[in-house]
Amino acid sequence: MAKEEPTQQHISSVSFLFLSLTIALVVGIFIIKPQWERIAQQNNQIKEKQEEVENKEQKIEDLKELKENYQKIKNKIATIATALPTSKEHAELLIQLDTIASQNDLSLLQIKPSESKKTAKKQTDIYNTESLELKIIGDFQAIKNFISDTEKNLRILDIASIALEKPTQGNIIIATLSINTYYQNK
Repeated sequence: MAKEEPTQQHISSVSFLFLSLTIALVVGIFIIKPQWERIAQQNNQIKEKQEEVENKEQKIEDLKELKENYQKIKNKIATIATALPTSKEHAELLIQLDTIASQNDLSLLQIKPSESKKTAKKQTDIYNTESLELKIIGDFQAIKNFISDTEKNLRILDIASIALEKPTQGNIIIATLSINTYYQNK
């Protein structure tokens, strides 16, 4: 068999194929590769933005939860401020004691600061104590109910001592109560 020499057409086909591959390689390197890198960079930016959005959404959820917790606590703070006011609030205390006495058909005869000895305050104490002496008059059951209602009052009141006197008339009793009340130490 004789070897055939490459024909002009065959050479041109190979040359065309080689030229096409070279052009495709050049196009791939100089046009497609930069576009591919740009797309990859944009995908990375999209991922970063998605993470940022997710973080912000989480922060929004956390803020909503904090707001709900604050709303729940807000009412408790008001209750605590009533139970342990930031100052002595004598007027409010007198109104509360008078209301409790009236609800139990008692008459307030006297309210005055107690002559008890004050204890030295420590820097770490979160509250101060004030003692009052209170005289009420009425029947025994009403006084008993007054004591119970005083202990249940929202403002913290502790009855430290009770002295009962029985006047000569009927079932009327005079009760002298020593009451401790508290307020926040600022």
